[in-house]
Amino acid sequence: MDAKMFDTICSRDAISWLPDEVLGKILSLIPTKQAVSTSLLAKKWRTIFRLVDHLELDDSFSLQAVKDQTPGLRKHVRFVFTEDFKIFVDRTLALQCDYPIKNFSLKCHVSKYDERQKACVGRWISNVVGRGVFELDLRMKDPGIHFLPPHLVASKTLVKLTLGTQLCLGQLPSYVSLPSLKSLFIDTIVFYDIEDLCCVLLAGCPVLEELSVHHHDFIATPHTISSPTLKRLSVDYHCPDDVDSASHMSFDLPKLVYLEYSHCALGEYWQINLESLVEAKLDLGLERKVLRMDVTDLIIGIRNVQSLHLSPDSVHVIYSYCRHGLPVFKNLVNLSFGSKNKRGWRLLANLLKQSTKLETLIVKDLNGYTGDVSMPLNKVTSLHILGYRGTADEVKQLKSFIGEFECLELVQVDVAEAAEDNGKILQSKRDLMMLLGVSLPSKCQFKSVLDELNVRVSGILVIGVLDGTQLLLIILLHILGKGNKPLAALTTLNHMKEVGIDPSVLHYTTLIDGYVVSGELDKAKEMFREMTVKGQLPNVFTYNSMIRGLCMAGEFREACWLLKEMESRGCNPNFVVYSTLVGYLRKAGKLSEARKVIKEMVKKGHYVHLVSKMMKYRR
Repeated sequence: MDAKMFDTICSRDAISWLPDEVLGKILSLIPTKQAVSTSLLAKKWRTIFRLVDHLELDDSFSLQAVKDQTPGLRKHVRFVFTEDFKIFVDRTLALQCDYPIKNFSLKCHVSKYDERQKACVGRWISNVVGRGVFELDLRMKDPGIHFLPPHLVASKTLVKLTLGTQLCLGQLPSYVSLPSLKSLFIDTIVFYDIEDLCCVLLAGCPVLEELSVHHHDFIATPHTISSPTLKRLSVDYHCPDDVDSASHMSFDLPKLVYLEYSHCALGEYWQINLESLVEAKLDLGLERKVLRMDVTDLIIGIRNVQSLHLSPDSVHVIYSYCRHGLPVFKNLVNLSFGSKNKRGWRLLANLLKQSTKLETLIVKDLNGYTGDVSMPLNKVTSLHILGYRGTADEVKQLKSFIGEFECLELVQVDVAEAAEDNGKILQSKRDLMMLLGVSLPSKCQFKSVLDELNVRVSGILVIGVLDGTQLLLIILLHILGKGNKPLAALTTLNHMKEVGIDPSVLHYTTLIDGYVVSGELDKAKEMFREMTVKGQLPNVFTYNSMIRGLCMAGEFREACWLLKEMESRGCNPNFVVYSTLVGYLRKAGKLSEARKVIKEMVKKGHYVHLVSKMMKYRR
């Protein structure tokens, strides 16, 4: 194209000269409602809209109130989608004809008694399944019985499926077959038959690798999870009204490598088959309706883990209700631990005794530690203390605690964000430097956020006690990552390992950031998992890179859960993390989710004075 013709085209239309495939990709990145509106511009744009392969449909701004007519119940109002929303969805799908689609998200409120609305939802789902959809996110609120369309449970192309929320599913057909499904998220669903989840749905997913089952404030909590292929599982239950002394839980997952389990402690764990488990995160609470709790079988079932994360509540439960004693953790290398009282520190002593290979210990808070709880001889070489606030009591606690570990090679102390008074911070620094000479072996390296070297290289903040070689390696990793050469950066990281240089959180964070910039989120996730297995605790910069990458890929649910994980590990999100997540949520039109993040931030007292700035924030 010569310059004169190019100028003529650009003066008439700034983007129409782009290839249709490129325009279709652009429309896939903006909210569906805006993308549909482009079909009014010209006939050409109707054709281009057919190439949009990502649709998000949400009835939040198009709801009507109806009265619940359930006999015998007090009348109250429910919200359902309007006729305008139905017309909009029908028109959107009709404009696309039968063109292929990759991602489809539907959030809608369905009337309990309106079979016409239920039929509409079934027709919309069948439409995209018939066009070979890869990822399907269905959040349907239906207080009545809702049946999934036959096309959905027999999809040959579906790779990722989300089902929810507060949905009562009708009986699943026996012919469920999802041969390509690798990721499944079940969010607060009641199954018609209590065995439908494992015996029908999971049984029909022969290559399933990742499963999340969340159940909040709803009845009929799934109590058995079984799959011969599952590798990653997240279970998050909060249903006090659905738990009693007869409640139980079973995990039959022979290939599972990662478990995240949040629930109240139960009286029975019928079957715990987790022989391949590598990493486990437990958050167990107390429920007064469970009269005799016993978590012995659960703890025995996870005894093969290499990494174990215990919340303070879990520590209390295990100490009090692991009634037959702790098993030997023969493979445990990394332990993340939180305690509320002396009982928790006694459990830590028992864990050290039963974990002869433990190398890395992460303690979320020393508050409550007293020197009268002695730790047994151990091989811990890396100790990471979180939440240090610099009080006089904590200085004594830290000195006493460090003295319990004779093989230390690294001690890292993170000062809590609340310690913002400069005088207090300087005092903490002096105290910590005194500890460096008094309590640590001569070969032990000591790091704290106050003593770390801050180096800004091409826009990245590098924090750590670094020698020249490590600093040069971080700079090299950063240049390769930002230069869209992640393979070369990975080769550099592997070379470090070969020559005996253990990658630190700084190296991993730099590489993860490079993968995010180059759009290789799966590899960023792999690096993130590797660093935690190696005992390198992600810092605020690591989490920000991962959350940004997840948001860029449209994986907002995972980004929000990563924020919660960050806080549970004692890493306080800074304003950049919050604003990154909120900015991308708002940009994607997920205003309610953005407001929830801001609400939680304010509830915790974080950055309240910057809320007005965040409300205007855009990525």
